[in-house]
Amino acid sequence: MFTSADACLRSFGESNDDKIFYAFGIETYAVYGYFHMALNTHEDFEEYARKCRTSGIPEDDIKEEKWDNPQSWSYFSFNDEVDAWKQNWSEARARVEATIEDLSEIDNDDAFDRFCDDFKRAGVECLRMLEERGSFASIKTTDDFKTLVYEHSDVF
Repeated sequence: MFTSADACLRSFGESNDDKIFYAFGIETYAVYGYFHMALNTHEDFEEYARKCRTSGIPEDDIKEEKWDNPQSWSYFSFNDEVDAWKQNWSEARARVEATIEDLSEIDNDDAFDRFCDDFKRAGVECLRMLEERGSFASIKTTDDFKTLVYEHSDVF
């Protein structure tokens, strides 16, 4: 995962050097083998917040979205649009999908739960490596830049 994520983040940074990001997130969704990366800027969030306020969404809920819900961010799943990701992730994705298929055939909930936990841990490890190896230097970030990892099934 790290190699794919690092190449993707660097490529995305090169083509979006006019943006300054305040947050980066990884969403794993083990049931489907999804690995989404997300970024957001303060400007994009403010535009989103204006729309929420117009719709009557409470301010506390809007504030929560800023840091805790990458699915509402402007660059959710940006990795799916980056060639560097597509090239590096396809083989790993095939292995993940084969594992999911194998586990569904044996109908063992404990084994599937372990797979889901392992998949999320792989996302956490990927983020640790991105931070440790300086991958975020390829994008412009705010002073309050934050990162997070979550498993879709744990949140939604």
